[in-house]
Amino acid sequence: MSPAEGLHVERTEFFTRVMPQEGQELMLDYIATTDATGELPLYNPDTYEQALTLGSVPGHRSTKTTRR
Repeated sequence: MSPAEGLHVERTEFFTRVMPQEGQELMLDYIATTDATGELPLYNPDTYEQALTLGSVPGHRSTKTTRR
């Protein structure tokens, strides 16, 4: 198994065994945001500010609807 395949299996197992459904959705959104933007969401100052305010990192789907 390649390292990329191994990480995919590890991530899938982690999500299904450790995190509740909401946590899984938030993490998948975080990954989708990273893939869409090419950077970690918290590197964006606006996203970081929103995360501090909301208590959660807004992801790719949520940042489309929560612009200021």
